Amino acid sequence: MTIDPFTSSVIGGAIGGFSQEIVRRSWSYGEKWLKNYFKDHNPQAQQKANANGLDFMVELGNRLQILEDKINDDEEMKKCMEHALSDPDFSAILYKAFISSARTSSKEKHKLLAQIVSSRLQAEEDSLKAIVYSMGVDAVPHLSLKHLRILGIMGFFMYISKKIKIPKLSEEEADKWWTKCLLDNLSQLTPIGNVGEIDVNHLSSVSCIIPPSNTIIVGHSAYLTHLGHKENLKSWHSGEFTSTYTGQEIHNMWQPIADARLTSVGLLIGISVYGDLSGNKVDVDEYLNMD
Repeated sequence: MTIDPFTSSVIGGAIGGFSQEIVRRSWSYGEKWLKNYFKDHNPQAQQKANANGLDFMVELGNRLQILEDKINDDEEMKKCMEHALSDPDFSAILYKAFISSARTSSKEKHKLLAQIVSSRLQAEEDSLKAIVYSMGVDAVPHLSLKHLRILGIMGFFMYISKKIKIPKLSEEEADKWWTKCLLDNLSQLTPIGNVGEIDVNHLSSVSCIIPPSNTIIVGHSAYLTHLGHKENLKSWHSGEFTSTYTGQEIHNMWQPIADARLTSVGLLIGISVYGDLSGNKVDVDEYLNMD
């Protein structure tokens, strides 16, 4: 299929090497997929789907370029990228991500799907990681921005916050440093809005969380106690955190999910969302740790 000059320039962009080739070939397949999927739909819907799919391809190209730059001299990984579209499982995941992205104009979802698809390239065939990436692509279309932010906050509290080291400061300075650090990390993951039992049940239904147990009672403020247990933090005045807009949003959110846990799929999505919305670089594989 011939790609028109404008589309070629958009999906080519600043990427090169294997990344550009994968994106170009993916788009040639993608146009066929979209044509078949939306063949009986309104022409305007078809146009919007096409624009959404193109935006996803741009994001995928950016992610693949980062991956290609990262692997550098890893010849085995380069070979995986070169033959990616020959892998039926990767091709199926790409198809699902492409159709899902075409159905929404959400930039956040386009970025998230592109992140998951590019990460799949680093997973061995039939490995747990490969399965989780596939399930992640299935889950994303069924999550609202609120649900994505909830998973991002849970990922930060349960995993990322543990790796943040507080420098050796005076008791008062360490207290202020930690509060500022939390707000810097979490402010972009709000607003959240009201979170209720229906949100918890929905996140459970798409295999993102293990819902709170009815037999275990966890206090509404237990997460604050968890956050206050840090090396070089003698005492933490959590009220300074919860008195802010971001802190209050999170505090209100925590009641219905106080005892919930992230599944492998929820962790994948949560860590990815946190990295994208906060602007902080995170290695998803480091947190999945399934090797």
